[in-house]
Amino acid sequence: MSENEEGPWTEAQWERFMEESDMRSARFGELLETFMEDPDRDRIVAREMGWTWLGEALDEEERLEEHLEAVGEPLPARDERVAACPFPEIADPPGMDPEIDARLQQQEEDLQQMPAYRRSFDFGLRAHDALQPYVTEQHLPGDTILEAVTNSMIVATKIAGGHAMGYHPDSLCGNIVRCRRGLEAAEKCLAAMHTLRENGDIPAEILEPLIAECEEVRTTVEHHIARMRSQVWWDR
Repeated sequence: MSENEEGPWTEAQWERFMEESDMRSARFGELLETFMEDPDRDRIVAREMGWTWLGEALDEEERLEEHLEAVGEPLPARDERVAACPFPEIADPPGMDPEIDARLQQQEEDLQQMPAYRRSFDFGLRAHDALQPYVTEQHLPGDTILEAVTNSMIVATKIAGGHAMGYHPDSLCGNIVRCRRGLEAAEKCLAAMHTLRENGDIPAEILEPLIAECEEVRTTVEHHIARMRSQVWWDR
């Protein structure tokens, strides 16, 4: 939801927000990897991330454990604690709430009707199946062929992520930004496949149809973004 009191967020605001989220996620991953075996891992991560709420929750759980130990009562089983969670959307995941299941099912059906998603998803599968046989153990992240394979699969993922955000003014520009990231993935995939063709790394008869399809996917995503932008009146 938008935090801008003057109106919905613009693409630039959503872009900054997502970049900051990416940095926080990367920092969390680094901390988790560094302190994975540390018995005080959760507290260290909470402190380094500035998550005072988590530190307070850990303190409360520790006090509860000490109290129960002092009076000789067992600590409640984890499933009992989850059942008492004040946030049912966390404690009751999809598959347990019919309303949530129905909403997710409708969202999936709507997504399948979207040309940008359907074409990019099909392309990603075809590109992966066609290029994967040429990937060897010697290829490292960042190598051209892995750039082509990875980005071919990212396009549909980003479009699905944007669709999940919705089309309400409060989230529409966030949806657009996610789809822009999908468009960037299509362009990176296309550039990588052109390089593979120029270097002769993969037979032309394999690459030519993929390049043509990737160009069509790029155009379809561009049109999808343009349609959403036509609904934005607050960022002009």
